[in-house]
Amino acid sequence: FFFKQKTAYEIKECDWSSDVCSSDLREQFKVAMNQYKAAREAAHNSFKSAITAAKTAKDSSLAAATTPEAKAAAKKNFQDALAAAKSARDAALAKIGAKPTAPAKPA
Repeated sequence: FFFKQKTAYEIKECDWSSDVCSSDLREQFKVAMNQYKAAREAAHNSFKSAITAAKTAKDSSLAAATTPEAKAAAKKNFQDALAAAKSARDAALAKIGAKPTAPAKPA
């Protein structure tokens, strides 16, 4: 009497209610969630850096400005830099996409 033992691949393919498959899905979710969080943090840090650089440039330009026109130009450049930083942040967040969905709890 011989019994064929199922391989891990066969078990996963045919028995989706097993703990092995559920744990695999949970692990995949954890990895996806960590990647999602890291990507959002990178986008946020890039945005903060762009804002800091824009403020520094504005402060330098305002300090050097000797005319009202130069001060107005420094302020406009700052507003343009803010808009560009927001646009870049929004594009990065759109590329990241939606938050991963947790796998359903095993029944």
